[in-house]
Amino acid sequence: MRFTRAMLDGHATFDDDGLAFTLESLPPIVYNSGEATAEEIRFGRYELPRRSEETHVYRLQHPLAQCLLRAAQQATTAPATLHLDYSAHGAKVTVLEALKGSEGVVSVQRLRVHSLGATEEYLLAAATAPMHVLDADTTEKLLALPGHAVVLPCADASGAAMPPLPPS
Repeated sequence: MRFTRAMLDGHATFDDDGLAFTLESLPPIVYNSGEATAEEIRFGRYELPRRSEETHVYRLQHPLAQCLLRAAQQATTAPATLHLDYSAHGAKVTVLEALKGSEGVVSVQRLRVHSLGATEEYLLAAATAPMHVLDADTTEKLLALPGHAVVLPCADASGAAMPPLPPS
């Protein structure tokens, strides 16, 4: 649901508990994908898990979720500086309090494993803070914080600065 919220930014209103949203419009990536039709993706309320009969059940295999996942997988991303806002998180996370005001490096990579005729994909995230590597649980909590990204300027082969890529 956090992924869906990020992908539908400005196109849906999410409940505070993060378990439901109301789809008000479709982002251009849905129309541009050519994969999902308006008949498959309906406006209205979506829930996970479904709590009332008047809503759409939202799950990983739903056409909207699949379209958003494909769009994210095909997007090109540039290195960026993440500005995370612990105070906007709304809950105390003791392990993150010690990191307030610090800087570090986060890397997320997709791992695809082909074995015995099946393919599995995983997102691997790793983070460092001053003087140590963060464990997987702390990294996940860190990446759950609200914030924004500022794309870093790229340099060409000569070292000259190039304009940043548009956010994807």
